[in-house]
This record gives sequence, C-alpha cells and structure tokens, in this order.
Amino acid sequence: MKTKKITRIEEIIELINNHASAPGFVFRGHANNRWKLRPTLYRNIQGLKIDENGHLERFKKYLIGRSQEVQNLSDNEIWALGQHYGLCTPLLDWSVSIAVALFFAFESDDKNITGKYRSLFILKAEEINRQFCRTLMNEIRNRKIDIIGEIPQEGFKEEWGGKIILDIMEAQRNHQFQHDGIHKVIYDLERERPRIFSPKRYGSDRVLAQRGVFSIARNRKSVSYQLEKLNMGSMLEKINIASSLRVEILKYLDAHNINYLTMYPDIQGASLYTNYKLKKFEKNEEMPDNTKLWL
Repeated sequence: MKTKKITRIEEIIELINNHASAPGFVFRGHANNRWKLRPTLYRNIQGLKIDENGHLERFKKYLIGRSQEVQNLSDNEIWALGQHYGLCTPLLDWSVSIAVALFFAFESDDKNITGKYRSLFILKAEEINRQFCRTLMNEIRNRKIDIIGEIPQEGFKEEWGGKIILDIMEAQRNHQFQHDGIHKVIYDLERERPRIFSPKRYGSDRVLAQRGVFSIARNRKSVSYQLEKLNMGSMLEKINIASSLRVEILKYLDAHNINYLTMYPDIQGASLYTNYKLKKFEKNEEMPDNTKLWL
C-alpha cells in the first residue's frame, strides 16, 4: 500500500482537484490514521464463528414497520441500509466523492478518538472488481458449474461474465437466485478478496447523499492485508493528513456544499450543522435580538 503525508491545506485542495473527475476510484476517510479497514461485523464481534445469515434475518425482522422499501431490496442493499444506521455488517462505506470521504475523516472533534493524523484511503475500485469478476468466472469453470440459462451465453466467455452474474443477483433478491453453486463461489471469494458493491436501489437518503458504495470482505483481516496477500497492494493508497487542518478543511468543504446538512439529509443533519455553526461563531459577538435570519 502506498502512503503519503499532507500537512498543508493547499495540498488538500490540489488532491481534491486531481480526483474530482477521476473515474474508477472510491474514497474512505478515517478520523484516526491507526484504524484498519475492517468491517464492523468482524471488528466488533469477538466470537470464533459469526452467524452472518442469522444476523441479517433478525435485522429484516426488526425492520418490519420501519421501512416500506425493504421488501424490494437485495440482501446486500439491506446490509447497506443497516450500515448507515449502526448495524454491524461485512461492509465498509466508501464514496465516489473524495470530498465526502474527507468530510467524514474530519467531521469529529472528539480528542478521545482522533489522533495527530487522520487518513484518506484511495482505492482503484474498478480494477478491484475486474479482477474479482475474472476470478469468479475462473472458479465457476474450475468447479464445473453449469451456468447455461443463468446468464447470456456470450457473457460466459467475456471478462464481464462475472459482472453479469453479480448484477443478476442484485436485480433479484439474493435467495431467489437459483444457482446455489454460484452463491457458494461468490461467498468463498468474498472471504479471500474484497469487491465493491454499488446499490441499485437506495433504502436510505443518506446512502444517496453521501454517494455511497461499499466494499464486501467476509473475514477478520483488513482490506489492505487482503490486497497485499493477493499482490494487489498498489491498488490502495493511504494519505495521512494532519488533524490540525480540521477547521480549514471543513471550512473549504462547507463552501463547496459538503457539510452536515448535505451528508445527513434529515433532522440529525440539521442539528449537527446548527452545532457546527455554534462552535464556528461562538467567539463572535452575539447577534441582535431582532435578527430573523442567518446562514
């Protein structure tokens, strides 16, 4: 994994500009540069074996009456919904926007969790998925799984045959996809290598607002460890950014409409942004009593 250090706001602005329209990349921010790229389901649960399916089914049950669109979502889309509301999942949040990832790296001012440096991760998502799809097709052939009728004939011979299979799974509910052998191949591969999943349907406005995509990795190792083991470490870059730049970075992002209001398009976002403004202006003189409107 490549690493870099940034200590000046000018470098941040240059970084954002360089990746503003760069296709094929996804980004993730950490408030502490020591944190690993590990999903919460495997980071927080210490048991030797995790009943992932049972955990998901319980979440579906408890969602009844709380979200009307859940019945139309695939299992991975339900994982993504839960991820944004604190559910322990095999997913990690990423964004196609580098500015969004920077916001989440720097939004917290809690000195108990932040360190001297925060981190921005840059992942070559498109190439990660290309290799996952190639490996998926090779495994299907090696295990002699007959997929005639499951996907278009021409797709089987192409690099993106694997993508066709993954798309079919997301177009239907996962458990309605008829080929158990393919399920097993995909699950086994996800324990060995990460892949990037982009929801086709959004059960949460937050996922849409944050331009969210997700990596799936079903083991206790970090994504960086997995990539190094697969000789794919060059596809991930880690940039350590001085925490002292927090105020400048948030001010710059706010000026470009990346803030609590846009990242959390609900009442919580309004509350967080109001608190942000309180801290931002708390050293200024109080506004006159007859003030009716302020930004």
